[in-house]
Amino acid sequence: MNPEEEHHPQQSEAGESQQGHSPTPHEDAQPGVYDDLAHQPPYSAQYHDPNQAYVDPVSPAPPESHAAGVYDGAQAPQPVSQPASAGIPRRRAPRKVTKKKIVTRRTGGVSRRGGAPSRKTPHQRPSTTYGGGGVMNVFIGLIGIAMLVLVIMVLLPKDLSGIAGYPANLLDNSEPRNLLSEAQGVMVSQSEEVVISESDLNAYINHRIQGQQGGLMGAIVAFDGVYVDLLPNGGEVYVLRNFFGIPVTLTSRFRAESFRYQMRYEVVEFTIGKISMGSGNIKPVIDLFGRIKGALQEEEYTLNQLGEIRFEANQMILSSKI
Repeated sequence: MNPEEEHHPQQSEAGESQQGHSPTPHEDAQPGVYDDLAHQPPYSAQYHDPNQAYVDPVSPAPPESHAAGVYDGAQAPQPVSQPASAGIPRRRAPRKVTKKKIVTRRTGGVSRRGGAPSRKTPHQRPSTTYGGGGVMNVFIGLIGIAMLVLVIMVLLPKDLSGIAGYPANLLDNSEPRNLLSEAQGVMVSQSEEVVISESDLNAYINHRIQGQQGGLMGAIVAFDGVYVDLLPNGGEVYVLRNFFGIPVTLTSRFRAESFRYQMRYEVVEFTIGKISMGSGNIKPVIDLFGRIKGALQEEEYTLNQLGEIRFEANQMILSSKI
C-alpha cells in the first residue's frame, strides 16, 4: 500500500459527499409503526442529537485514556455505603446568649443622652427612723428648744422697782443736783464729806448721759436708761437697751474697797437678762459699759482723787479726810 493512500483516503469518482449517509431502515421496524430513525432527513446521521458534539469523520476524536493503564489489573474500590443521614448537614445547637446588664451611675437630674436635666427625681435611699423620728431630728429639736429658752431668759427683764429714782423723768426740765461740783469741792477742801442718795445719783446719771447722745453717734451710745443700785461695799449698774422694740437689761455688779487712801473696784458678775455670765463677758457687752464710762470721764477722774468712798444701802459718802 502506498503510504500516501494511507493518510489520504480516495474520493469517489461520482463526487459523493462524505458528510454522512442516510441510515437504512431499522431492522426491528414494523409495518404501520412510525420509526424516528427511518424518517430522518438525508445527511443528518451525525446530527440526530442536538446535544451531541460534532465529530469530523476525517479526523475522529482520540480514544479515551485511562489513568490506571491498559494492563492495570487492580480492582476498583468498592463503593462505601453511607448512612441515610450522611447527606443531611447536622444542625448545631443554638448558643445560649446571656445578656449582661450594664449598670451605669448617673448624676442626679442629668438625662442619659447628656441633654437637658431630666425631670425625674433621683432615687434616694430611705432614711432609717427610730420611734417616728431620726436621731438627728431629735438632736436638732433639743438645740432649738435650748436656744428658745435662752432667748426667753435674755428678754426677761429684771425687777427694778426697788431702785430709787426709777424710772427717770426725762421730760422734767428742772436741773438735777450737780454732783460733779460737790465732789470737786470735797476733793479741794480735804475735810468735808458729802452724802449722795440713790435717787439723786440716778437722776444725775440719766441727765448726763442723755446730753451725750446727740449727733451722728447718738444711735450707738443711746440708752433707755442707766441706773445704779447702791449696796453695802459695792453696787450694781443696770443698763437698759432696746433692740428692735424689745427691751434688754444688762447688769454689772461690782465690789469696792479702800486701800492706802485709794479706791479699788472689782467686777463680780455680769448678767444679760436672767442669764449670769460670771466675772467675764462678751466683747459687745464690755464695750457697752466702756461707752458709759467714756461719757462720764470727768466724774471718774474726780472720784479717783478722793481718799475714800463708802457705799451703803441706798446712799454713798464721799470723803477726803486723811
